[in-house]
Amino acid sequence: MKDVMTPAPKIETEAAAWLAALDAGTADRAAFEAWRSKPAHALAFIRLEHTWRTLDRLRDPAMSEPSPQDAQAASSPAPETHASRVDRRALLRAATFVAAAAVGGGVLLTKRTEAHVVETAIGERRRFYIGSRASVDLNTDSRLRWWQTGGGFEIALDRGECSIALEGETTPCILQADGNKIHLAAGHFNVRRHAEDRIRLVPLSGEARLERFGKSLTVARGRQLVLTDREEKIAPIAFADLHALAAWQRDELLFNGQSLAEAIAEYNRYLPVPIQLADASLASVHLGGRYRSSSTDEFLAALKANYNIHAVRTPTAVLLHH
Repeated sequence: MKDVMTPAPKIETEAAAWLAALDAGTADRAAFEAWRSKPAHALAFIRLEHTWRTLDRLRDPAMSEPSPQDAQAASSPAPETHASRVDRRALLRAATFVAAAAVGGGVLLTKRTEAHVVETAIGERRRFYIGSRASVDLNTDSRLRWWQTGGGFEIALDRGECSIALEGETTPCILQADGNKIHLAAGHFNVRRHAEDRIRLVPLSGEARLERFGKSLTVARGRQLVLTDREEKIAPIAFADLHALAAWQRDELLFNGQSLAEAIAEYNRYLPVPIQLADASLASVHLGGRYRSSSTDEFLAALKANYNIHAVRTPTAVLLHH
C-alpha cells in the first residue's frame, strides 16, 4: 500500500498558517506537534521559518553587521540551479502568506479587550504582531501579556526577554513595569526581566519615557534604563553591547569579554541540559565570540582550542574542566 503524500503547495500553506498562529500566540500546541510529526511537514516548517527570519534580518540591516566571511561569500555568489530558484519562489510565496496572515491576525486580535498571554519554552523564540505596525519577539523561556486600551495597547513582561518594534505613526504603546508606565515611541526596544526582579530596557532606536513618583525620565539609543521597585537608573551603554542585545533575535549569542561564568549563565537560558563548571577556577576566564544559541558545539570547541577546557556530557549536565 502506497503512502498518501500531501501535495507540496498544500504543505507550504499549512506551514505558513501554523507559523502565523504560533507568532500570534493562538496555535493549539498539541495539534501543531501532531502536524509536525510528519517529516515532510517538519521540513517545510523549518525551511519556511528560516526564510521568514532571514526576511526579518533584511528589514533591520542597521543591526546586522556582516562578518568578513559573509562579505567574501557575497562577493563570490554560488551558481543558482533551477531547483533552487523554484524552491526560493515557493518559500517566498509561503512567507508572503505568513506576513498577510500574521498582520491580519494581529488586526483581529486587537479587537478584543482581554489580556492575551504569549509564552515560549526553553530554546524557543516566537514573533507575533499587534496591528500592522507593531511586532514583538519573545525570547527563550519568557511570558508576556498584552491588551488593548482606548488609544493603543499595553504590554507587561512577566518573565524573560522581549523585543518590541514600533513602526512609523504607530498607536501608543505602554510597557507596564510593576505598576510603572514606560511610554514607547516609534523605535526598537529590548526589555529583559532579571531573576532579582530588575527590569532593563534598552532602546536600539527611538525613545522611551518613564513616569514614576511624579517625575518623567527619557531614555534614548546609547543609554539604558534599569528599574527596580525602589529606584530607577539611566546609564550609558556601549555600542558593542547594543549589538550583543540584538544578537538573540538572530538566534546567536555574542560575548565580548564576559567571564566564563557569565557566558554559561547566558547560554543556559537556551539549553534544556545546562552547562556547569566542574572546576570553579574556570569561572574567571574571559572570552569573546559569536555562537549559535541553539547549539553548544562551536562554543565548547572554542573553549577546548583556546583555553584547553574540556567538556564531559552527562544526562543532566555538560561539565567543564581542565
